[in-house]
Amino acid sequence: MRLLNVLLFLTLIAAAVSDIYMYAGMKAMVLCENNPVTAKVEILAAGDTEADHKKLASVFMKNGALETVIMMSGDPLYFLRIWHKCGKCQDHMDTAVVAKGDQYKNGFDNAANMPFNYGTIEMSECRQYG
Repeated sequence: MRLLNVLLFLTLIAAAVSDIYMYAGMKAMVLCENNPVTAKVEILAAGDTEADHKKLASVFMKNGALETVIMMSGDPLYFLRIWHKCGKCQDHMDTAVVAKGDQYKNGFDNAANMPFNYGTIEMSECRQYG
């Protein structure tokens, strides 16, 4: 029994150590009719359906400027959901996913120094950005 416990413990340690984290930096300037937006922004990992999306974090963006780094184990597809009603558009907007080439394996510094840049997002255009 003791040997079994030791083997289970070593298996758990090996699984934890072998986790590979993918880091992504994201940068955007968000506007509504050319005015900077102050809004809640969710950072999500995309799933096959809306119910499968995984919310990783929520941040509060002020004056339209967003720059952040997120990380998750596995092989995520990150995107932003910006909660702000602008004109005739719906109450939120999703960006396109961060390209795999803009994610860094176990690399916070790379993600922070070379973020995926969405550029200027004009929410009044009611379209996906990225």
